[in-house]
Amino acid sequence: MVLFAETAAGTTIENTAYARYKDAGGYEYLIQSQTVITTVSEGYHLDITKDVERTVYSPSDTVRYHIDLSNSGNIDASFVKVIDTLSDKLSYISSQPAATVAGQVISWNLQNIQSGATEGIDLQCLIAPDVVSGISIENQADYVSLDEVSGRSQPATITIGSRSDLLIESNINQATAFAGDTLTYTITVTNTGNAPATNTILYNDLPYQVDFVSSSGNGQFYQGIITWVIGTIPEGNSITETFRTVVKDAVNPGMLLNNSSTVTCTEGTGSSTQLLIQIIERILQPDLSIRRTNIP
Repeated sequence: MVLFAETAAGTTIENTAYARYKDAGGYEYLIQSQTVITTVSEGYHLDITKDVERTVYSPSDTVRYHIDLSNSGNIDASFVKVIDTLSDKLSYISSQPAATVAGQVISWNLQNIQSGATEGIDLQCLIAPDVVSGISIENQADYVSLDEVSGRSQPATITIGSRSDLLIESNINQATAFAGDTLTYTITVTNTGNAPATNTILYNDLPYQVDFVSSSGNGQFYQGIITWVIGTIPEGNSITETFRTVVKDAVNPGMLLNNSSTVTCTEGTGSSTQLLIQIIERILQPDLSIRRTNIP
């Protein structure tokens, strides 16, 4: 049966089959089938939307998108493919449900979307670390059904803001130490963000088992803490400070010295690190001498 295009959804169509025949005596009969009633359906009707958790991000942030595919029609939609082509400034991390990943093209095969139902997809992406502040990144999701019905969401747009991001690393000139040893520490602070870190201050909390000797730059020692007022660290730049301590004589072998460094700035994107060193026992070598004595 073929319906005309102007037939309205919800129209009911009745169909009955008839047959006429005669028997051997010439009597004529008329028979009919049961009536079949068909309701014209509007079919499935899909709509896709895409949202983002927030609108302003920084380089290296994780972006969380949510995609909804809704079926407002009156029949189920089967074998629908959702496609999301990521910007070259984004990289795929994970999704729920699991996706098929081919370069920047992320896709999901949805087996069945029931009438009146909505299927949701959660997608996590990573922003490239070198993205320039101020740009916008648009992202859209598409769907295509088995019978090639397709649609596209409105774009979900994020903007890259300016942010500093301080990374701190510390090193020591030896892995173990004896009581009385002089230790030299090196601390490096790097701004890995895309904006200057202002009013930067570096703190180092000394372990109680050591005595302060000296520090580089404008480092000031007070009550177990060395403080450097660094100021501004431009994006991509590093500063390095050093200091020296002496392990106290009363420190017992086997103890761990826990040195803690912290950096802060006005933008609030600091970090901290800890460095451990173990005190070991000094083995004294015997000091032997031989003296000959004449015995009468």
